[in-house]
Amino acid sequence: MRSPTSTRGWPVWAVGLVLLAGLLLVGLPAFGQAIKVTSAVPDTTEQGVVGLVVAIAGDNFASGAKVNFYVTGTKNPGGIAVKSVKFKDAKNLEATIDVAADAQTELKFDIEVRCNGRTGKGTELFKVSVKTTGGDLTPPGTVTDLSVLERSFNKVVLTWTTPADDAFDAGSGPAAQYDIRIRRGTLECGPFTMADWADDGATWLRSDPCAMKAISGSPDAPWAAAAWPVTAIPPDTEFWAALRAADDSPQGPNWSDPSEPQLLFTTAAFPPAGWTAPWTTQIVDSCPLADTSCHISGMPRLGFGAGTQYPVVVFGKDYSGAVARWNGSAWSTEALPVAIDTGYFRYDFAIDPVTGDETIATIVRGSTGNDVRFYRRTGTSWQTDVVATGSVDWASLGFDSVGHVPTIAYQYSKGKTPSLRVAQRYGSTWSTETVASSAAGAQARPVVFDPDGNPAVAFAQQVSGASRLAFAIRNGGAWTVELPDSGAPGAPYTVNDTAVAVGRGIFSVLARYHSAGDNQLRYCRRTVDPVAWSCELVAQGLNIGPIYLAADDSGTTYVAYRAYGQETNFIMLVRATGSASWAAEYIDWNAMGQLSGGILIGPDGKPAIVYGGTNDATGFSTNSVVFARRQ
Repeated sequence: MRSPTSTRGWPVWAVGLVLLAGLLLVGLPAFGQAIKVTSAVPDTTEQGVVGLVVAIAGDNFASGAKVNFYVTGTKNPGGIAVKSVKFKDAKNLEATIDVAADAQTELKFDIEVRCNGRTGKGTELFKVSVKTTGGDLTPPGTVTDLSVLERSFNKVVLTWTTPADDAFDAGSGPAAQYDIRIRRGTLECGPFTMADWADDGATWLRSDPCAMKAISGSPDAPWAAAAWPVTAIPPDTEFWAALRAADDSPQGPNWSDPSEPQLLFTTAAFPPAGWTAPWTTQIVDSCPLADTSCHISGMPRLGFGAGTQYPVVVFGKDYSGAVARWNGSAWSTEALPVAIDTGYFRYDFAIDPVTGDETIATIVRGSTGNDVRFYRRTGTSWQTDVVATGSVDWASLGFDSVGHVPTIAYQYSKGKTPSLRVAQRYGSTWSTETVASSAAGAQARPVVFDPDGNPAVAFAQQVSGASRLAFAIRNGGAWTVELPDSGAPGAPYTVNDTAVAVGRGIFSVLARYHSAGDNQLRYCRRTVDPVAWSCELVAQGLNIGPIYLAADDSGTTYVAYRAYGQETNFIMLVRATGSASWAAEYIDWNAMGQLSGGILIGPDGKPAIVYGGTNDATGFSTNSVVFARRQ
């Protein structure tokens, strides 16, 4: 039998390896050879193109290659979707792409090719241009003088020269829209790039871990000095600010580039000069910015566990109720198994001072009318009573410290004549009394008691066609209504909010008088022998919001209010017993518009307050519930 022939000195298997290596070098790339991407034809296209075939040249491609288009320096596809890839040979691919109508146009695209575990990239090989259909093609001018006009601990006012619809040509009229962005200025959060504007403002806030604020609005006339406030941002913090302007062209807006140079600014430290800061704050609960299904709302309410200094907070979360309890080191939150109306003062929360039971009074809406319901938590279960039915609205709750009798104030309407009613539970039965008629808008909060256990409320009452602050107290089995204040002088005012407190047996009331261009906070104090009221103006301004009032056993009075839209968010005015003046204290920069809450004197004798916040514990914009205690 003859052996196979071979070349002298080379066995047959060696010759086969040489031939295979030659085929690999000539036809297919070896496993370790780097992929190169060198060009794309065409290298540009318009927005909205579908089914475009792009010839990609390079080296060491292989069958089964994958192709991606990314805005240069990012992993953002920028509106380009690769539909299919055809392998021609080791140096040529054909990618079929769809280009979105709003695809990224400001920067070029990288082209990335992946095959057999290897990746190669060519930079700035492709570009998308704005689809032109006629009309305005000139974007507004790029702002070059962005700066800070005013600065405080929770607010800056930005200023710049306003661009025009076409660059800075005043004859073209104003631009149509601003997109203003505020971004953290930490080491890991640099200035803005165009990739930061690939999504709209709401999406950007959730996707960029450095995002803080996204603001939009309509520009003024060209060549004016714009002044835009940015509020509710953390104190003593560095930020980047940038803006773009858009026109209203018929083919879709033309956007300017981001302002250049971008602005790096720092908010002022807090508290501002002249304020004291004895308040400590905690975030009770908040919604993660990325969780669009999470929602916190509805006027948080505060209580203290019987025999402890641990606060308990009830609030609206995810369009239902939630309760958060402090255990000495952390807050734990659970959903309430009972229905509560988290609207404006339509529920209240209190803790029985004797049993420690958590209780809730709330309006429950029905198809034919509403109920006032009372819930009591015993152990882990909730018991419920129907207190009243019909045309009822809002509910305030308090406990008599003498007999720990639950007491609920609410509004009852019959025809056009609303009245203020108070219900108390003796044993298993509720007894209801009418306190006053003509009490439209009479949100009587809270319900308080004198040292003998007599309930008292403050509310708004219509007197001779005018809105007046009223005070009612039951003594000897009958209710007496008093009018502490003759009203705010000047233009017609409406009493929008009221509050009442008692300290050392002395009642005081607070009212917010509202007119079209002004708000006034008026404070009144009641003496007993003889019964008389003295009133004074304690604060005034257009943007004064929810009000709070408390008094401790020493007679020291605390007035808190939200001055939203102004430099200071939450202010506490304190007046000690015997003092003729108020001392102002700063509570917190992190407070949300009308999400009011409640104030109580804690078991330690110090006031505490809960309210809605605009930021979480890290200072990022979200919904939150905040607890603050005076030290």
